[in-house]
Amino acid sequence: MNTQCDQRTPRTFCLLLLGLIALAIAISCDGRSDVSNSSDVDDSANLLGLTANCTLVYLRTDSIRDSLFNLHVSTAEDTFIITGGQDDWVIGTTLQPVVSLKISDYWVIQNGYWPHTDGLLEIVYFAVPPMMMIRQLTSDAAWDGYFPLYRLGSEDVQHLFFTSYFGFHFSKSFAGQTQLSVPAGVFNAYAFQVRLFHSYDAIEPAATAHEYYVPDIGLVRLSFQAGAFKRVLSLVSYN
Repeated sequence: MNTQCDQRTPRTFCLLLLGLIALAIAISCDGRSDVSNSSDVDDSANLLGLTANCTLVYLRTDSIRDSLFNLHVSTAEDTFIITGGQDDWVIGTTLQPVVSLKISDYWVIQNGYWPHTDGLLEIVYFAVPPMMMIRQLTSDAAWDGYFPLYRLGSEDVQHLFFTSYFGFHFSKSFAGQTQLSVPAGVFNAYAFQVRLFHSYDAIEPAATAHEYYVPDIGLVRLSFQAGAFKRVLSLVSYN
């Protein structure tokens, strides 16, 4: 996974991208048909599609307008791997684990992460774990929380993660169902709207995101917008 931010991307948005992704998550590989007709979900933890030894591949499309209003577009593939079982899960890249998830009675929470250090794998636990998903999904479901900054020593580490909006307060709400077409297939997806803020009392969001999940498959699409920068993740394959 390319973890370097383009020099054209403002530092603030570079940090925003730190996290994308985890709440990103939502991933799975059970060999089901690419077309999902599911319209109900009894336990919305299923939207995260957590299945052991699963590999998901996403097409990442970045676009940004510079000061002269020129549009710059780049594409790449991001690969994520899921390991774990029952109530404890790990989402990582082909190189190392990235985030740790815990399924409680009411929530799916992110309880820690692995810093990118040379040859050392040591999880850092959050004092107040951010909530990724409410398990009993209703039409008016909405919640907020805070993803702590991703730090290594005293320096901010600029990496893009799949399932976390590191360093930002967020509000998230269920926006209903919609049919969605991505390279991996056509799905009836559950849509969520996310707003990210620099501080708890900020009025205007620094960025917005739209997440689309499919039961037992996971995240199939994510659209992230921060000023002149836009990133789209689209599921290509899962197995």
